[in-house]
Amino acid sequence: MNTDSAWEAWGQQDPYYGVITDPKFRKSTLTAEAKREFFDSGHAHAGYVMQMIRQHIDPNFKPQLVLDFGCGVGRLIVPFAKLAAEVVGLDVSSAMLLEAKKNCDEQGIDNVQLLVADDELLLLGRQFDLIHSYIVFQTFRPNGDERFLASCCATSRGRCRSNSLLLFQKSL
Repeated sequence: MNTDSAWEAWGQQDPYYGVITDPKFRKSTLTAEAKREFFDSGHAHAGYVMQMIRQHIDPNFKPQLVLDFGCGVGRLIVPFAKLAAEVVGLDVSSAMLLEAKKNCDEQGIDNVQLLVADDELLLLGRQFDLIHSYIVFQTFRPNGDERFLASCCATSRGRCRSNSLLLFQKSL
């Protein structure tokens, strides 16, 4: 099973647990409080990202267009949508994207576009102020993620506006 198929399976069977592997996020026992905690962690992360950008790079940074690569169920697109004029969420799993759409609708978020990711980012055709990916690359196959990350960086050159940021997290 390749990673795309595995993520589609997670999206269909246990999407929140697939994103954060804590038993309280299991589909079978997910409570409203646990789901709120799940999204609160996304708000905390997005806030931290913006704080670090403003503290260390540009104190006036206000993204208009954000790309969240590997958006899953929308844990980060929801808070980014509150900080930016528009957010694009990409994921390899259409099941995850369906859940992300539900979450955006539940939270009154209407400035998000959700797309199935391709490895070349060719579907985008737009330039972003912030391209962000968090807890995504550690799930890639060994030795494949470096090639993919290099491809993303090369492809994103044409996808970034002047003075934009590309932020990827990779656990070692």
